Amino acid sequence: MPATSTTRRRALPITVSTKGHVDLGNGTVQDEERSMAGTQVTVSTGHPFSQHKGNLDDIGGDFFTQKSWVVSKPRRASIRRVIQSLGQTRKYDGVVLPYWPPGTPPETLAFPPASNSSNATLDKLGATAIARCAPGNPPSDLATFLGELRQDGLPALVGSAIWKSKTQDALKSSGKDYLNASFGWAPMISDISSFANSIIKSDSLMRQYERDAGKVVRRRYYFPSQRNVTEVPVATDVFIRLIPNTSAFQDVASGNKVTRIRETTREQWFSGAFTYYLPDGYDSRSAVGELAGRAEHLLGTSLTPTTLWNITPWSWAVDWFSNTGDVIKNVQRFATGGLIMRYGYVMEKTTVTDTYTYQGSPLIGSGAVMPSPLILRTETKVRRGANPFGFGVSWDGLSSFQASILAALGITRHR
Repeated sequence: MPATSTTRRRALPITVSTKGHVDLGNGTVQDEERSMAGTQVTVSTGHPFSQHKGNLDDIGGDFFTQKSWVVSKPRRASIRRVIQSLGQTRKYDGVVLPYWPPGTPPETLAFPPASNSSNATLDKLGATAIARCAPGNPPSDLATFLGELRQDGLPALVGSAIWKSKTQDALKSSGKDYLNASFGWAPMISDISSFANSIIKSDSLMRQYERDAGKVVRRRYYFPSQRNVTEVPVATDVFIRLIPNTSAFQDVASGNKVTRIRETTREQWFSGAFTYYLPDGYDSRSAVGELAGRAEHLLGTSLTPTTLWNITPWSWAVDWFSNTGDVIKNVQRFATGGLIMRYGYVMEKTTVTDTYTYQGSPLIGSGAVMPSPLILRTETKVRRGANPFGFGVSWDGLSSFQASILAALGITRHR
């Protein structure tokens, strides 16, 4: 059964705390405090954790977290402006911000929108990653190799029907006449040796196939990183924003502007562990292994008509050919579900950063004061898990054969 998803929401530590004091020198004094806190939302499937290094079990699960926060700290300033014509001294002590929408408090400035991919897009990326980095499917490869060996051995198999009679004729001949071209002895020995080598090679391939069953191959694949930057004007003819809000320290708004640079970055990668399975008691070499032993003995013997007649059961060629055909059919069946993932995840990290920058006249007073850029960021991290047979594959849609493979490997659905 899939594990229950848990959602955790929390506010990030306050990253902008603005407390300002304005004295306009005419009896008007104002204090104001504003704050802007980031947020974080995390959705995660419950799953067991193991401290055992090298554990082959799938202990992960789907995961989503998104947080928004203020990266930059606003500039603080103490400003004193004397207006002699009014006989006033204006004072300000607080933060200096490049921009906030007119008539709105600072905490209403929107964080950048998230830009994470949909589950369907991540499934497609996962399928692409598997296609590019998964090890070759051993059952499929073995079926192909054995098929090629059988095809290469077909001419020799056809000739095997007369090997027995040629050897018998050679035994009846006198002296070394059996070696002459009339009997075709040298070509026949070449065919037999080639055929024996094919048997030995097929046995070696199947031994390797059985030996590597259940072993794990870990693979990672990284997609190219993406980065996009756009710049747009967000405000023109504006005053620098103070807390409390006042324009008493700037005389002109005309020509002042604020631009927003939005940078979006995206990283995507895959991590998985592949293996293939053979059922208990599976033996692809029962007959081929026995024939391979005879073939090795045959090649280590001086092939005279007498030795060939004494050591060779003449049905060996047909026996190998027919048994290899059965093995190919059996292996092809496992090719549809033999290569699986003990675990497979596609992951994505997207970051959207908005930088607000003011350009224009500075604040008037004790020193020309300009606001520092305001930087807001939204970061999303996603982990999307695969079914052992691929991304976007439903557990409920597995065939009984696929389910039996997972059961034999001890792989269960826990997310």
